[in-house]
Amino acid sequence: MPPTPDPPRSSSLGFVALVVAVIGAVAACIPVLTVLAWVVLIPALLLSIVALAQKNHTKRGVSLTALSVSIVGTLILCAMIAVSSGLLRAGSDTTSTARPTITGEASTPTQEPTEVPSAAAPTNPDEVGIGEPASTTTGVTFTVTGSECGITSARTVFDTEQLPAGEFCTVSFTAVNGSSSAVIIWLDSQFGFIGANEYRSISTLGDVGGDLLLSQVKPGLSVDGVAYFDVPAGSALDAVELGDGISSLRSVRIVLR
Repeated sequence: MPPTPDPPRSSSLGFVALVVAVIGAVAACIPVLTVLAWVVLIPALLLSIVALAQKNHTKRGVSLTALSVSIVGTLILCAMIAVSSGLLRAGSDTTSTARPTITGEASTPTQEPTEVPSAAAPTNPDEVGIGEPASTTTGVTFTVTGSECGITSARTVFDTEQLPAGEFCTVSFTAVNGSSSAVIIWLDSQFGFIGANEYRSISTLGDVGGDLLLSQVKPGLSVDGVAYFDVPAGSALDAVELGDGISSLRSVRIVLR
């Protein structure tokens, strides 16, 4: 009697891979969900490959679709990261160029020459220091309450240890919503600077108002936050740009030293 062939297997794994791939592709289109997109797209890619490798697999087209969506989502994610980084740098450069440095008012012929500010003092009238409030164009006021560098490890939102490429610097701040509508403070939309070099806040570390990744602040209320930056070992941040949106036009620059 000839052996009975194995019955065809269901495509449940393929459907799971497709659902996960779609979620990852959608997250890839949203700049603030880049971390979630990476976390979702990689398992989706692996699941679709495993589903395709199964023998006696019915509806192989589902697994092929999941693999295609995973690959397309990954390409979209890479493109979004590249475009977003370029736009943010361009916006920062444009803002810096549009703000002339003012060293003093016009003097009379008998007035003593104006003293040039030291390198540690902010020369831009729109820049403030630690403990000084600064308001965005949307009416949100940020105040940096402290900064610490030399941190060699931190716990992520997934309760795992994360090591820096150099070392972590933290910036503690308070945000007060003085506008008439609710605003959202995104962790990965905060930036630190060492000279002309820009460092983006790590969205999987820190918190805003006790929430992870982001926090909605209603009018008249305030939240405290901590942002983490991975900087070269032995260095410290010169300044930060804090804001309530993904555009540098909705942020304020605060000098740390």
